[in-house]
Amino acid sequence: MFISSFLLQVLLVVTAVLAFFLMNNRPLNTMTFITISSIIPVIIMDLTSGALGEELGWRGYAINILQKKYIPFTAGLIIGVIWGFWHLPLMILSGYSGIELLYYLIAFMFGITSFSVVITFFYNKTGNILIAMWMHFWFNFLLKIVIIDPLPLLIYISTGYLIFAGLVTIFNRNEMFQRK
Repeated sequence: MFISSFLLQVLLVVTAVLAFFLMNNRPLNTMTFITISSIIPVIIMDLTSGALGEELGWRGYAINILQKKYIPFTAGLIIGVIWGFWHLPLMILSGYSGIELLYYLIAFMFGITSFSVVITFFYNKTGNILIAMWMHFWFNFLLKIVIIDPLPLLIYISTGYLIFAGLVTIFNRNEMFQRK
């Protein structure tokens, strides 16, 4: 499950990055990556600023409480919306304003809510909080490898997670629509 969740996230990010370059008529050889020297600091920051701490609350505590009352799909949606609003200060400080900020907020909310449904599936499948931390870490880290405008990348990533959450839900409807 750890390997498959990682590979699926890599596939989503690669697809989103390729979509960005194709939609903007930019050649792939103009792609810029983070420097080797910044990888370790980014890993440390991504582990400590979200994946380890947040997931103890979202999946370590809240999802278990919510799944006593709601089906996994609904519990994942609820966590996703709360999680999205949790990040509202970061979204406001994103540097976007006006209509771009609105697009950013919408894309982020769709993306994080969809990602929450996906994490809920993997968490329930394994019963292991480490899978949630693992997925959250890779989500944050993979978005920083290629240096591109975050708004279009977020729109493409969010679309990918929305599709992936839909597929996970459709193909695992017995697990996603039955109370734990």
